[in-house]
Amino acid sequence: MTMLQLMFINQTLSLRVTSWQRVPVRSSRCGSLVHLSFATEGRLTLDDKDISADATFQQYLAGAGFGEILIPGPSQGLGRRLQGTDGMLKGFFNFLTGVEQRCESQKLEPPEDLFRSGFRALALVKQAVPESPESALSQFFIDAWTGQAFPKPGFDKARDQLNKVIRANQSWTEEILSGPGLEVYSTYSAMQPYLKQVRIVNGSAQLVMTVDGSTGFDCIAELTGNDSAAEETDGSSGSETLSFQGLLEEDGLILRHFRLDLRDSNNALMRRRRLQEEDEEDAIMMGAFIQAGIMPTHMDYFDVDSDPSGRRASGAPYRVTHDSDVSGARVFPEKTYVSISSLPQDLTVANAMAALNITQIASACRSLDPNGTVIPAMTSLLAAIHGILTIAEEQPLPPTFEKYSELGGSILFTYCMTGWSVRWWTRSEAASLPINCSSPGPRQPGSQR
Repeated sequence: MTMLQLMFINQTLSLRVTSWQRVPVRSSRCGSLVHLSFATEGRLTLDDKDISADATFQQYLAGAGFGEILIPGPSQGLGRRLQGTDGMLKGFFNFLTGVEQRCESQKLEPPEDLFRSGFRALALVKQAVPESPESALSQFFIDAWTGQAFPKPGFDKARDQLNKVIRANQSWTEEILSGPGLEVYSTYSAMQPYLKQVRIVNGSAQLVMTVDGSTGFDCIAELTGNDSAAEETDGSSGSETLSFQGLLEEDGLILRHFRLDLRDSNNALMRRRRLQEEDEEDAIMMGAFIQAGIMPTHMDYFDVDSDPSGRRASGAPYRVTHDSDVSGARVFPEKTYVSISSLPQDLTVANAMAALNITQIASACRSLDPNGTVIPAMTSLLAAIHGILTIAEEQPLPPTFEKYSELGGSILFTYCMTGWSVRWWTRSEAASLPINCSSPGPRQPGSQR
């Protein structure tokens, strides 16, 4: 099969198919999709008898006078759907009939039903910097050839395709341990590669500490503002608000796209909860923040439907983004999952500290709440952390974790030229390179403190 006829009403287009591919997709109608590729016109994707056109094919249809064949609306995922598809591709469905392929959908559970027992993940977090693009440039490292400043480690400048302006972005790494009732986040910044910030979250309370080596410093107990225990659910799993948007392809993966409307969720929360006066005020304020663009209006969640390489499991989280459709809203971070695996055992504070190799704290954890508010969740965290971590005998100067600031005393990285590539390296990495690398100086005691 090399020629295909696309028919709509009384019009016909003849197209030459250069290749076709069947791709396993669990969320499709028959367990797989069929891609039809054309020389220059673009690509069509078939899901049973539903047909979608990619952006290139959409332009081709518009130029050929077939624009009305596209279902109105924005392009999503695999492209825009074509209407009236039954019998549209003359001869093609007869061709597929002769190919042995059973139409069997392979159900994939919704996101909220996956990884209920807990997981460990590594994620890359990226956020646009609200300041000018120049804020991404280093004040210490200059390209000797051009005289231009290098980007600070973890920063880059890129063009925002939506607004067509140059933005500065910062990226950092986050290790996540998640289990029923407990979340642990360990944040690593290229600006301070020998430090990490650890947050242990238990519902409406959390512990925050800066970790240097295996020692935790400046452990603070505080409220998170998320009183999940106070929510009275209506018995639903939440799937009514997490709506399926479609499928898309990225880096060889087939992804499922879900969206959560945070405005609807906040309104539903107010309806479901028996609010105290102060709780109702908080909910109203949250709604005002959303409308003002201070908080996002929606969350987009992407997970893996199918990975032809077999490296990622179906249902594994891939990316989470928060955004706002309010004009002039602040920019929110996006989180892309690099790897994820199930936890071998229940997540406890002790298991989390062992996984992150934290063996002691410099001093007992304390609360900064001026009212001395201590809730059961906070008491539980404090008891757990003090029961497993010893207090360090020596009391070194506590480090400060500042992933945004380029401080002279915190520089533990350098730039080196390797071939025609310039990148930053930590001091230990640079020492092993077969070239000489200069940097502002070695780490001194308290250089990050």
